Amino acid sequence: MQDRVSFVCPICQQATERPNYAILNAQKQRGLKLDLLAGDLFRFECPHCGGLRLIETPFLYYDPKLKFAIYLDPHYDRHPQESIEQAQISLLATDEDSSQYHLRLVNRLASLIEKVHIFDQGFNDQLVEVVKLLTDGLFAQQEGDRQVSQRYFQWDKGKSQLLYLTDQGPFKVDYLPKLVQFIQKKYAKELRQSYLGEWLMVDHHWALRIAQHENGLDTDKTLKFD
Repeated sequence: MQDRVSFVCPICQQATERPNYAILNAQKQRGLKLDLLAGDLFRFECPHCGGLRLIETPFLYYDPKLKFAIYLDPHYDRHPQESIEQAQISLLATDEDSSQYHLRLVNRLASLIEKVHIFDQGFNDQLVEVVKLLTDGLFAQQEGDRQVSQRYFQWDKGKSQLLYLTDQGPFKVDYLPKLVQFIQKKYAKELRQSYLGEWLMVDHHWALRIAQHENGLDTDKTLKFD
């Protein structure tokens, strides 16, 4: 779903219009999906000054075939309940049955793109978040001089990876099958819960709650395999 909205360029302060995408159907709008994954859908270039900005606005991405929906709200942290309500209203507008969907909330575009990669590959995003959590310990051991700002799962050329954004530039880490197997076994009970029909923020804090259910997490121990 696209309309046009009035917008003031944050650089030159000139009024203009830009496309505003509110809802994207992954099965029917494949071209827009590719733009989204490339980071272009929310990129704005001012026609007056040529300035480039990433303009993130509330946005619903849903896949009727794979049965997942992701709602982006940059203001989620300040108004979580309002975000959930708006997410549900947006999904209701698609006439989809939300009770059959995996529903996720994110507060930044990069997280939305990450979730699309995860669900497109048939992965469990709860599992991926715990993998990221434990990989942090390994990364700190091996690359302790790097300051990490964010890390994301990505599917690149048929391979699963974790992309760490650091003060020394991006750094890719393999998505370790042994670690995945370890987590699937250790946290099997928690990971079995699908939460269909519930809007969830499955992120680093979610992974910590899963790990703490096991009376704490010692990454130095869990990252050693015989």
